[in-house]
Order: sequence, then C-alpha cells, then structure tokens
Amino acid sequence: MAKAHVLVLPMPCQGHVTPLMELSHRLVDHGIEVTFVNTEVDHAMVVTALRASGGEAALGGGIRLASIPDGLAGDEDRKDLNKLIDAYTRHMPGHLERLIADLEAAGRPRVKWLVGDVNMGWSFEVARKFGIRVVSFWPAATACLAIMLKIPELIEDGLIDDKGLPRRQEMFQLAPGMPALHTSQLSWNNAGAPEGQHIIFDLVTRNNKLNDLADMTVGNSFHEAEAGAFKLFPGILPIGPLFADGELRKPVGSFLPEDERCVKWLDAQPNGSVVYVAFGSMAILDPRQFQELAEGLELTGRPFLWVVRPDFTPGLSKAWLAEFHQCVAGRGPGAPRGGVLRITLRVELDYGGIAERGAVPVLALLLRPVPEPKLHHRRVEDRPGGVPQRGGGRDQGGAEEQGGAGRRRRRDQGEGAAVQGRGSPVRRRRGVLAREL
Repeated sequence: MAKAHVLVLPMPCQGHVTPLMELSHRLVDHGIEVTFVNTEVDHAMVVTALRASGGEAALGGGIRLASIPDGLAGDEDRKDLNKLIDAYTRHMPGHLERLIADLEAAGRPRVKWLVGDVNMGWSFEVARKFGIRVVSFWPAATACLAIMLKIPELIEDGLIDDKGLPRRQEMFQLAPGMPALHTSQLSWNNAGAPEGQHIIFDLVTRNNKLNDLADMTVGNSFHEAEAGAFKLFPGILPIGPLFADGELRKPVGSFLPEDERCVKWLDAQPNGSVVYVAFGSMAILDPRQFQELAEGLELTGRPFLWVVRPDFTPGLSKAWLAEFHQCVAGRGPGAPRGGVLRITLRVELDYGGIAERGAVPVLALLLRPVPEPKLHHRRVEDRPGGVPQRGGGRDQGGAEEQGGAGRRRRRDQGEGAAVQGRGSPVRRRRGVLAREL
C-alpha cells in the first residue's frame, strides 16, 4: 500500500516555514510522505543552510523539498510584506497547479491532503480543483487568528470600518479568558508600509472566507495557554507546541546555517543571567536604532545574546560595529553574522512558570510589526512566575522567537516534557491529525 502523500505549503517567511517543517517531521514519523513547497528564493536559502548538516538527506528521507516562483523579480525586496503578498496571491496559484500535475506525471503517489498556511488561502482553492483535502494551519497564537476570524463582528460592533481601520480608540475583549486588545494594535494595520496596509486587510478577509474550504483548522498552540480562544473557536484543533524531535537535531527549514557556538555559550552561563534580543525574520532597524539598542545593551552590564540577520541593518558603520564588539568583548559568544540560533530560546508555559535549562532570557525586545504583540507578552506575564519585562515596540516573525521571556528546551527529555502533564494529550492530538491524513 502506497504511503499517504501530503503537500505542505507555508507562507514565505521564516516564522511560518519553521513550524510547518516541524509538523512535517511529525507526519513522517507516522509514515506519511511529505512534499514541502517553498518559494524559489526561500528554497535556495534552505538548501544552502542544509548543506552544513548533510544536505536534504538530513531531513530523514521522508520529506521532499520543492519550489515554485513567488511572482517577484530576483532583485525585488521581499521584506516589503505588501509587495510580497500582492505578488504571491496573483502568481503562485498557477505554479502550484503545475507542480501538483508534475508530481503525478512523475509517478509520485497522488497528493491526498494539502497542509497550508492560513495566509495562503488561495492554495485551498487549488487543492479543491484536484480533489485534494485541506488542513488549514495557523503557526502563532490562536487568539491572533480569532481576532481575524471575528472581523465581521468587529465591523458590526463599530470598532473598525470596512477597511479595517479603527472607528473608536479603545480596548476590547473578544471573550472571557482572552487578553484585551486596543483597536490600534490590530495586525493588519501594523504590518508593512502604511500605504499598502489595505493589501493585508484584503488578504485577511479573503482568507477568512477561503478557510471555509478546509476540512480542519489546526494551530501551533494548546488549550492550557489559550483556553478562552479555544472556547470561542472549538473547531480549531491545537497540535502545539510543535517540535521536530526531542533532541532538536532535525533540520527545520532555517534560511541560515545554525550557529552551534551560541548553544555552547548559553549552556555555560549562570541561570537568569542572559539578556536575549530577537526581532524575527522581517524587521529592519536603521543604523540609529541599531546603535541605540546596542548601547543600551552595553549599559546593562549583563551578558546578552542578540540575534542579528545579515540584512538586519543596511548601511551600518563597520568601524562603529568593530568598536562596539571591543566594548562588549567577553559578554557574548562572539558574533557570526551569518548564523541562526535554532529554537535555543522560545516561549513555553507550564504550571510552574518559566523554567529553563542553561541560560534564562530576562528580556526580549519587540519591534513592529508583529500581529497582536500584546497577546504574546501576556501569555508569559500573566502566568505565575512570569517575567514582566516588556519591550518597547513590535516585531515581525514567528512567535517561537519573540516572547517576553523564553526557555531553553531540555535536550535530554522527550517531546512534551517541557509542558508537564500535557505531553500525552499533545501527542494524541498529533496522532489524530496523522490518522486523518
């Protein structure tokens, strides 16, 4: 009997690729064949990063990487979220249709399911054309998705207009047990350049309708963290927090090679001593912002780990950066500018508050524009033992690298150990998804 064949399609951003790659590994563990589809640009970065760990063979044999064009020219700015979304919604559907047809022509098992990012709702229509069933995947906090799904009610209640803009400046709460949010913090008004934000809102409202084509919606969260959101939307199946494996050894689609030096350095630091700073995969700082943040970190007098992408700050003075490195020598692991720290610190909650192995982050800074940053803050702050430091702005990227505090995953424990008492239910829910597929 041929294996079930699943097509996995993330939104082309690092924080969306990683959790779907983690889910793909779990599907392979259940005997399912996965074709993971990135844009051509993201695919090239993933393959380059994989070479450091043995190439595509490091994926374990059950995941095949494929790519389709995103509709942008090679030199166009893919950090411009409005431009990226406009291009891929217009150009990628036809390319996905051709890929599915090519897979069948090449003798691959017929694709039975598409696991697609909620933000790629157009792909659900493509799947239905081929008789492929659909799983809609949400990579972040379920409360963020809930706000998007409740847009019609927000308009009806007079909180926003039909373009998504606030009609009233006030706090609101979707349901008991969910964090309150201000109308100025809605994600579609805090992503990309202001002049193109209507593109984001149009995408969200269109995807809300396309999500009805999905056979099920799953999210990278769990009941204990967001009971209010899951009560409001009981049809969303929680399958998080997602990890590819307990040892954190399987590749998860990083766009840059992993930096093992950071891991070793963190393991050598005293508990509660390290300041952790990350801004996700899309945010850009100008040189002034970068220098102010760097000087602030220097003034803390504490060891810190600052995740800096190669394209994080165009135009930064090399002479100034060299001087900064001299000033903080010995307070960090050195600074490879082309590496990524894979899941070394991430937001996880348990009944004992924040517990870590190795170094504990005491601060995370956020820069615009993360969808509903306050939701991510409060998931840690409002728990017993949470660390109530807040950043001063908003971020872009996956929730796994942003929170107000985070934790080092215990490598010597299996999946689910980080969330005491919930390992079995989490595994059971993943098993339900695998059996459905």
